[in-house]
Amino acid sequence: MPRLFFGFLIFGFLLPTAVICQSTFTVNGYVRDAANGEDLIGATVSIQERAGTGTNTNVYGFYYLTLAAGEYTLTFSYLGYQPIEKQISLTSDQTVNVELASGEVELQEVVVSADRPDANVQDVAMSRENLQIEKVQKLPALFGEVDVIRTVQLLPGVISAGEGTTGLIVRGGEADQTLV
Repeated sequence: MPRLFFGFLIFGFLLPTAVICQSTFTVNGYVRDAANGEDLIGATVSIQERAGTGTNTNVYGFYYLTLAAGEYTLTFSYLGYQPIEKQISLTSDQTVNVELASGEVELQEVVVSADRPDANVQDVAMSRENLQIEKVQKLPALFGEVDVIRTVQLLPGVISAGEGTTGLIVRGGEADQTLV
């Protein structure tokens, strides 16, 4: 019985020592712009062998990781720069400084149009008039501002509903039938 007790006692002292003695090391360094040496704030440093493990650089471009001993592939990336991969053998504390080169990408031209090319045959809207802003701006303006209601009144078949009102009467209708 005393022998078993001393066995458990010794095992109880050695187990925490074995856990504490696991070797962990740090890898740190700076991530900078290759063109001008400027610190890259918020650059990502990730470890390929451990998905979801990594860090970001601070306001000085400095990063710091604590890992168990082993072989790792560090990936350094930053928006607008070409990523770099570095192989390290972590057997002691290491400093790995990296300079990222600009990764310019030329994009294709984007054309934005207001109407589809076939909108005139797809849309069944009779008696609709579209005013182009270029035409509105060419008309004389009262007090320096263009007035859309006055511009619409210049179109053929449109008259004002009366003095002091904003209603419009279009040929063949009433003032409450016009949607502006």
